[in-house]
Amino acid sequence: AAKRGGGERLADLADVEAWVASPDATPEALFDRAWALSLFGDALDELEKEYTSGARRGPFEVVRELFQFGAAPPYAELSARHQMSVSQLKAFVNRARVRFRELLRQRVAETLTDGDDVDDELQALLQVMAA
Repeated sequence: AAKRGGGERLADLADVEAWVASPDATPEALFDRAWALSLFGDALDELEKEYTSGARRGPFEVVRELFQFGAAPPYAELSARHQMSVSQLKAFVNRARVRFRELLRQRVAETLTDGDDVDDELQALLQVMAA
């Protein structure tokens, strides 16, 4: 199992099918989307490790649920489910987003030879995800 990816999450088949069926499903577009999802996934996995190791505190399930693509549950529902006030939830999510951005920025910087291009690459990454 370790040779075939070990504990890695598999891509959702519905996402792959949607990419292939999309009008801009050129090999370059598919590669860019896969690359972007990989960077997002790596940053999210690193954030999860920080929460599970105790370096960060709070219910990571909330982060995982809110950081997925698609519709997210209302904050009132999430806060009730995790015994938090809405303001506590908002603060928790804000801290998680800030750290996620830092981790994503690090991942992007690792792919570049010139650190000055990080902002441009992040912008391109977000455009790929929005397409």
